[in-house]
Amino acid sequence: MLGLMAVFTLPVYAQPAFSDFFDKHPLVMLLIEPKSGEIRNVNSSALAFYGYNREQMLKMKIDEINTLSPQQIAEERLLALKEGRNHFIFRHRLQNGDFRTVEVFSRPYTFDGEDLLLSVVHDVSTRRQSEPALWNYQNRLEQMVNEKVKEIREQEQQFYNLLYFFLLLQAGLIISLLYNIYRRRLLNVTLKQHAEALDHANQTLRRFAEVSAHHLMEPIRRLDSYAQFLNNALSKELKDEDSLLALRFIREGAHRLRHLVRDIQLYLAASEPRGEMRQQDVTEVAHEVVQRLGNQILQKNAKIEIDVLPNCVLDRPRLRDVLSILIENALKYTEPSRQPCITLSGKMTANRSQYRIADNGIGIEPEYRLRVFRAFERVTVQDDNSHTGVGLAIVQRIVESAGGRVWIEENMPHGTVVIVELKNTLG
Repeated sequence: MLGLMAVFTLPVYAQPAFSDFFDKHPLVMLLIEPKSGEIRNVNSSALAFYGYNREQMLKMKIDEINTLSPQQIAEERLLALKEGRNHFIFRHRLQNGDFRTVEVFSRPYTFDGEDLLLSVVHDVSTRRQSEPALWNYQNRLEQMVNEKVKEIREQEQQFYNLLYFFLLLQAGLIISLLYNIYRRRLLNVTLKQHAEALDHANQTLRRFAEVSAHHLMEPIRRLDSYAQFLNNALSKELKDEDSLLALRFIREGAHRLRHLVRDIQLYLAASEPRGEMRQQDVTEVAHEVVQRLGNQILQKNAKIEIDVLPNCVLDRPRLRDVLSILIENALKYTEPSRQPCITLSGKMTANRSQYRIADNGIGIEPEYRLRVFRAFERVTVQDDNSHTGVGLAIVQRIVESAGGRVWIEENMPHGTVVIVELKNTLG
């Protein structure tokens, strides 16, 4: 056969693609990622069997279909290994809520470089009557499912009970809080009303006392003037010692009344500023007070020493009253055997200024160092009718109203130290 060749070719049949085989196979098939349990692909038979559409199933995990817990699935795998089985029997939930007993054959395969499980699912629910062993096995699965459901319900019930408890507790706390807020608001309103009523009563009482003191001053002045007039008249015409003594007592009583009314007025006004509350040059005010008390200092031949004093926050009139009262007290209660010596010194402590008014007088016994701050208290032998017993009470009222404090200590070896503490910054 020249130049002639007969070529015989056998027919070649094209192999079906895996996707066609997988999707068109009548058995239920799923591709599952073994670690996460995510469903990566399902065939048409699986969609028909479970009742979901493809988009739904590709968003699910196998745990959402399998009714067993991960622990029970692990136990089932161990049992299959012990029995030499390469398949499992589970209970799967369909989209409509029904359950099916299924036999699952799983094999690992690599698809597109990813290791997946190809699971073939057989519905064996109808074989219960024909295969008693399968029936018993299914009963065991159902019992496991029931136990799991019971456990879940018990846990849910415990969770709801705990949730109800905390909700009731929270509701109780909220009610208690609202009640306390209501009571506090009501109490604040009541306190505000009482404070306003008390302030009004104090203002009324202070006004009454001020007016009374003002009206008392004029009769006292007249009493003193007429007593002086009578004393001068009787001194020239009569030598009646008893009458002169009586007139002297009247004059002393008038002087004491004048001092008492003046101190009462100071005491009533002590808690209210009589000028601008600002930083004061205490050293300057102390020198002013000493200059004003010059005659008394000369009469006592007293020595006054004033150090550089720190500033304080107070109105100037009340600061002057504090220093005047304390220096006058030191001049009054001197020891005749010693030259009176009064020292004013001070120091800074944080945001406060502390002042020491020290003397070498007769001193105050420890048991009286609190009592002397009470109004009308006179505890020393040198108290006389000119001393009203209100001076230190005025000092304490002024100092405490400005946010400070005052107390008394012993001055070794002789005398008394009055310590006054006041703020040195505004606010």
